[in-house]
Amino acid sequence: FSCRSAACWPLPFVMRRLATLLLVSLAAAAEDYYKILDVPRDIDESELKSRFRRRSLQLHPDKNPNDPNAQDKFRQLQIAYEVLKDSKKRKYYNYYGDLWEDMMTYKQEKLKTYQRQQWMEGNMMYYRDVEVDVEEPFWKDKSVRIMHQSFAAKYLPGYHGVWILFAYNPNCGPCKQMIPKVKALGKYIQGSKYKDRVLIGTVNMESQGNHEMLSGFGKAAESIPQIIFLTPNQNRQFSDFEIFDMNTGESQQSFQDRVIQNIEHLEKTGLKLLNAATWSKDVMTEAAGVERKDKWLIFVSGPKCNSCSKQIPVFRRLAEKNAGSGLQFRLVDCEGEHPDGTTYLHSGACETIRSFPTLFSYDPAKKVMSTMPLYRIYGESSREAKKYGYDQQQLSFQVYLKTLVSERKKQAWSTSPRSLDVAGLGQLDGQYARGPHDVHGRPYWKKDDKTYCIWSEKTSRWVISESLVDDGKSFAYYSEDLPTPPNDAKWQKTPGSTATKPGRTEL
Repeated sequence: FSCRSAACWPLPFVMRRLATLLLVSLAAAAEDYYKILDVPRDIDESELKSRFRRRSLQLHPDKNPNDPNAQDKFRQLQIAYEVLKDSKKRKYYNYYGDLWEDMMTYKQEKLKTYQRQQWMEGNMMYYRDVEVDVEEPFWKDKSVRIMHQSFAAKYLPGYHGVWILFAYNPNCGPCKQMIPKVKALGKYIQGSKYKDRVLIGTVNMESQGNHEMLSGFGKAAESIPQIIFLTPNQNRQFSDFEIFDMNTGESQQSFQDRVIQNIEHLEKTGLKLLNAATWSKDVMTEAAGVERKDKWLIFVSGPKCNSCSKQIPVFRRLAEKNAGSGLQFRLVDCEGEHPDGTTYLHSGACETIRSFPTLFSYDPAKKVMSTMPLYRIYGESSREAKKYGYDQQQLSFQVYLKTLVSERKKQAWSTSPRSLDVAGLGQLDGQYARGPHDVHGRPYWKKDDKTYCIWSEKTSRWVISESLVDDGKSFAYYSEDLPTPPNDAKWQKTPGSTATKPGRTEL
């Protein structure tokens, strides 16, 4: 359900991935302030002040000249006292622990929005924007973690398990249906075997500054309520993710069961990450050590790559569908540095790569490593890809990978995809089912009796044609792995009708 009413504004889509937000490493948990001060949690203000003075004398650097950490210990003592002596800060600290400062800022500054008011004076209409408070239904719910764009970078990256992000608007009808279910899910996870493997983060889209939190997840994340799974990333700077198939009307048990299925599936389907310094040698060494000569596809991500995180899920899904097909899929992250401080970009196998993302293929039979910078395929693509959940770049990448992996080479009919999603060609778009046999050693796909996707030996291209006959003519063809419409690019009629059928393009 996509909520598009005035109370549930669709999320703006911009070319910026969430991973760009998450460039800060996961903050280390600070030591308990009460332990630092060596006081009980119920200590009163006057006694706290007295104990702080005594503790200051004990930990002062001048009193501990042989302790290399004396300065840090003394500074932590001062920080702890400044928080606990303030009744308001202490209240937040007692409830939220290390999150106290972010939660206090969120409560005081971020739970605000503006509403436009209008009124009449005489014959004139006047407008003004009035600041109003935003409802936060997850406040003080310890089974979830409230996320905001201003501090998400501290907590999302580096987690060993799966993050579940729930984006909502408290004024949205479908969102209100989902809020109790997410709360119940949080309580279930806290008491289950998943408590150390799953964290739930809630994103209030009505809150100031949260409007870009979901901007890196493609078209499927443009409307709310929305649930997004962030897969285990082990300190990688890019994030793999999946969009949950929302059904606001389902029961709590059904919702919970489907979430658990998604969690377990994502834990099993992650891609192997290669060493950024030596990945090309590692691929050749590993490929040489096995008898079966599988072809390798290696996706290379780089620093501040706005496209990389959106393409990684496409790459992983394709890898999953082609498991056991004679192809090996790997990831490489060229962002980061070696132990000696040199960056991956200025040494090792990443040094020669000039654009990201880049896709490499390795043929162990020929011992040839080839590359294609993916920016070359980001041409005009489908503008009708909402049903796929992909934006233009994602769809281009999907078409490219499918073509590279499945359709460009001769292969057994049984190993080819059962269906193809054709997009970017107007009324030629749709799902094409694989035919019951091959044609000249290659599979073909059929939409209806007058629309086929076949390999043209005469033109060495995949084409959309009205028959299985390879006569060098077609409605459309694939050029540089993107569908190219007929000469009349505005044509949107249904093929097969005498009145509307276009002249076939001579290739």
